[in-house]
Amino acid sequence: MSIKGQLARYIYRRMIGLYAYASMELPYQPTLIQLLEESGRGLSKEMKNNVKAANRAFQQLIDQDVLLKVEESKRVKKGKSLLNIHYNLYPTRILVDEIIQANIKQKELKDLINRRRMKEIKDSLK
Repeated sequence: MSIKGQLARYIYRRMIGLYAYASMELPYQPTLIQLLEESGRGLSKEMKNNVKAANRAFQQLIDQDVLLKVEESKRVKKGKSLLNIHYNLYPTRILVDEIIQANIKQKELKDLINRRRMKEIKDSLK
């Protein structure tokens, strides 16, 4: 997968890593500020530039069959100023399957490590 944008790649990695109970019915629910600050991109002074960056990243993920659709669930405003946006990100079946496979492999690795540790402990007690 060749996701070009830095923010889009960050959102993809974040969904793979944190969205453990992936489902096509249950969306991933980040906020605009959360995505921009934690991605390392940071916030622009003008909120419209932040929204454009997020929308561009979401479109890249839709084009790459990572996201099925994106919905704004809530806009947080102070007067006329936009402060934040809460999103619902709906994954595609491809992403859900990828997350499930990643979770299975992670569980297998943890089990293997735990078995090795137990063997080392038993051996050290002999």
